[in-house]
Amino acid sequence: MKARLIWTIFLGLGVIVLLFSVIGSKEIFATLKNVNPLVILLLGITVFTITLLDSTRTYILSKSLGARLPFKVYLENTIMGFYFSAVTPFAAGGQPFQIYHLVKNSVELGKASMIVAAKFISSFTSAVLLGILAFIFLFEEIKGIRLIGPIILVGVFATLAFYFLFITFLLNRKWIESFFSLKIVTVPIAFVLRKDADVVRDSVKDKVENYMNAFETLWKSSKKVFFTIFILSFIMILLTQITGFLSLISVLEDTNLNFFKVIGLQSAMNMIVYFLPTPGASGGIEGSFYIIYSGIVGKSRAAVSLLIWRIATYYSTIVIGGILILKRVKNKRG
Repeated sequence: MKARLIWTIFLGLGVIVLLFSVIGSKEIFATLKNVNPLVILLLGITVFTITLLDSTRTYILSKSLGARLPFKVYLENTIMGFYFSAVTPFAAGGQPFQIYHLVKNSVELGKASMIVAAKFISSFTSAVLLGILAFIFLFEEIKGIRLIGPIILVGVFATLAFYFLFITFLLNRKWIESFFSLKIVTVPIAFVLRKDADVVRDSVKDKVENYMNAFETLWKSSKKVFFTIFILSFIMILLTQITGFLSLISVLEDTNLNFFKVIGLQSAMNMIVYFLPTPGASGGIEGSFYIIYSGIVGKSRAAVSLLIWRIATYYSTIVIGGILILKRVKNKRG
């Protein structure tokens, strides 16, 4: 994990350093001198707000399922969930850790799975909606982006297909049970847990039953909760795209940058993140950001805004999450 994390950080920073060296230190430093500190402050507030919104979603869902914990537990769940998403390929580690963390804090596994699944579905749906809007209104512009335009369009189509397949699978009890009954799934799990495959299969069936019961209970008890979670998720995803806009205008003397255009481009670009295998999409996301915006704001401004954006939304997550993990390890040893 440590080696992979170090490699990931160096990969992302390596792309940025390469861009800086190609553009030239004189232009880069001139751009850095003009960075607007008030916009940077607003960017920091935006990132913090995203964290609070995610913690609030967990709190609301937990409360609706009868699980009440101190808000600081939900905040820790969010920060460390973001950390594990940042350091694992395809951002695959965040949700499993959040489930584990909730269970460790006495939330039933079925309820914990439902909480995290509801958050993921609403976030994914919001991202897809913004991606579709970007596809509709910025199709020609996206297609015309040098080198990566067609890749982004393919990413949009692939994400849409994956989204509908995933939602269908996630909400179908029989499909889930059938999938987890396959030997190719149960045998590796049984090997890792050192348990009989039949025992694992029965255990998974019970867990799926608990998960679906929690989902049905949540849906029947309060559709208002579902609506609230979706609204919070949409705001979260929108704010995530706005971080790119703020990073760009922080280096611009003239802030007459088309807000909706940037939000659309960010939404489209993020549709390919799901298919980049490196943790945090390092390397690919930096290159995509630079290619998209260098033609809009200029090379040096695009490179500096890229650095600001990644520090605010990615590297800060690793640092803060890493501090929390070290604190937990220290407390356990103590």
